Amino acid sequence: MLLGEIKIQALSLMYPDMCARYDDSTMSEVENAVYELKADHNFSGLLEAAVGSINRAFSVIEERGLSGVKCADKCLSACERTKDGRVIITPTEDFLVLERLLCHKGDKTYACFAESFGNKIHTSTVGEVYTIVYREKIPRVKRVTSDSYEVELENGLCEAIPYFVASELFGREDAEAAQSLRESFYKVLDGCERRSSHCDQCFQIIYSME
Repeated sequence: MLLGEIKIQALSLMYPDMCARYDDSTMSEVENAVYELKADHNFSGLLEAAVGSINRAFSVIEERGLSGVKCADKCLSACERTKDGRVIITPTEDFLVLERLLCHKGDKTYACFAESFGNKIHTSTVGEVYTIVYREKIPRVKRVTSDSYEVELENGLCEAIPYFVASELFGREDAEAAQSLRESFYKVLDGCERRSSHCDQCFQIIYSME
């Protein structure tokens, strides 16, 4: 979903008679629509404020453990070793939360106990290669981020963000509408949390081992 689409749909939830929705629109149509809204003093301030709301929605999604799952391999030779034999692994920059650590040794692969401390992963298991299975940080947007920027989230979460944004932009202007919009946002998140199946490749690897 394009960043511009999120902004437009948030405004359309607030002012359905004044803003058209742009579902499945071309990139140029979305960019032109945002450009026109920025030229309108009634909406320019809201569009700027939307950026902060979008990032706060990302934070909520991360806190709920709903950001994407990724895998990254790290060779033992690239890891730190402590005097007591523990292995300290530095994950990739988009690392948020450790889901599982897989250890590869020879032709065997197995899950091993690991703990995450800040941006370091500690394990007592010594292997040849480690696969870090983790929840990723959602890249934040800025006011200068292009409205053609593609926001990529799983499970339809992108479609929920305009509800969060609109609820914040309403503020105290319409507390009842803001509450209703916020509830719609959390309803989507609750639905994602109840899903028990994982289709990510890394989770398939884990479950096939157990």
